[in-house]
Amino acid sequence: MSFEQIVVQLHNKLEERIDHFSNELDKIRSGRVTPALVESVKIEAYNSQMPMNQVANISTPDARTMVIEPWDKALLEDIEKALIKSDLGTMPSNDGQIIHLNFPPLSEERRKEFVKVVKKVAEECKIAMRKARREQLDALNKLDKSLSKDDIVRGEESIQKELTSFEQKVTVIADQKNKELMTV
Repeated sequence: MSFEQIVVQLHNKLEERIDHFSNELDKIRSGRVTPALVESVKIEAYNSQMPMNQVANISTPDARTMVIEPWDKALLEDIEKALIKSDLGTMPSNDGQIIHLNFPPLSEERRKEFVKVVKKVAEECKIAMRKARREQLDALNKLDKSLSKDDIVRGEESIQKELTSFEQKVTVIADQKNKELMTV
């Protein structure tokens, strides 16, 4: 294995971290309601915990309304209970066929709370990226005997350059989400 392959492995790991980070941010409500807010809510269904998107159709007819239509109407009450337990900031309305969620506009205080959450998730992502860097540096050091000193130095520089680039991407994505959150 060469240091180039180690850098490529790091790049792939960092891409995965960015994807996970973006998915986490999608779960944070900004102006418009999205199905991502409830897709991962766990429902007690068929003697197991299942995510919402596996038991119901989720749609957003307008910017502040969500409609959840279970494929099995027997799960309607279980879905409603799970939504009440999750901290969405709204109460579900069950009409016997579908569940409606009407989200109020975000208050200034709630927006600031979400900005703090974005900052926390961004920092967790950066920590995970640094851990991936450490793993790749360890892999590079294990190749110490088969690589020249120049290759090891180039490898370490490439790994650090890759990490710095991805940390900047996380910062840009977080700043965009914060701007979206604070826009009324």
